[in-house]
Amino acid sequence: MGPTYLAAVDVGAESGRVVLGTWDGLRMTETVVHRFPNGARATANGLRWDHRALAAGMIAGLTLAVGAARSAGGRLAAIGIDTWGVDYVLLDDEDEPLEAPWHYRDGRTAGVRERLAATVSEDDQWRRTGTAPLPFNTIYQLAASDPALLRQARRLVTMPDWLRGLLCGTYACEWTNAGTTGLTVAGRCAWDQDLIAHLGLPAHLFTDPVAPGTVLGPVRPAMA
Repeated sequence: MGPTYLAAVDVGAESGRVVLGTWDGLRMTETVVHRFPNGARATANGLRWDHRALAAGMIAGLTLAVGAARSAGGRLAAIGIDTWGVDYVLLDDEDEPLEAPWHYRDGRTAGVRERLAATVSEDDQWRRTGTAPLPFNTIYQLAASDPALLRQARRLVTMPDWLRGLLCGTYACEWTNAGTTGLTVAGRCAWDQDLIAHLGLPAHLFTDPVAPGTVLGPVRPAMA
């Protein structure tokens, strides 16, 4: 039996990379097959992520990973994706983004943290969620969002969840990344529904989180 080939998509706030891992049963070797830029994009409506360019960089890297595995006589057995935290994508009924994702450094959250602390103390937020109250956390971004847009959205997914959904068509919030939102229950793979209700956020946006390593499905034929 030959080696197992795996691809990892790792994206940070300034760059991304796709890594091909080769597991021979005893040892994993890793090769970076692609690097691509990432970063904030200033628009008339604030600081945003170029999510389409991000997806294109991922797909280009995975194409190279597939080619490398084939050249070695194998195929990709699995793909895993991780990115930075707190930022998210709002999807419509067709699972298309309603807008370009906000960048966590955008100034729209100025004063939101302090305003929310007047009704839910930061100590209570930290105790409930296990997430340090930082001004760019998703909880504050959503509190600064257009309520009409939130009601219009079918679901919220974090950035790596959106990229995974592009590949397989299944959009599910992975727990460890959902944990950066400031809206999950400390130590549990669950959203804090009471906190979500207190903020007046639409409950339907938050589908049950999934555990790390959950298999979401095969790559869609059109994507393959």
